[in-house]
Amino acid sequence: MEIRTVKIPYADKDIIVEIRLNWVCPKCGKKRGEVTSAMYCNKETGKNGQVCHTWMNACGDIDMYPEVIEEAKNNGLNDSEILH
Repeated sequence: MEIRTVKIPYADKDIIVEIRLNWVCPKCGKKRGEVTSAMYCNKETGKNGQVCHTWMNACGDIDMYPEVIEEAKNNGLNDSEILH
């Protein structure tokens, strides 16, 4: 199984975290899309200008960042101190 490292917003902590994911859609099991860079702005704090990653899955399922954080907490591929 392919594993990729991505940088995504962890809104609860207002930071960008680097996490490792199994590169399959957790909803249907098909391969996730190609990673691209995007700018992140936290609308609550106004903090912006942080680069994060995004992707579009060909299957049409959408990976929401909070769900991806939960996946990363539980997939055994990441340092738990970063995510808790």
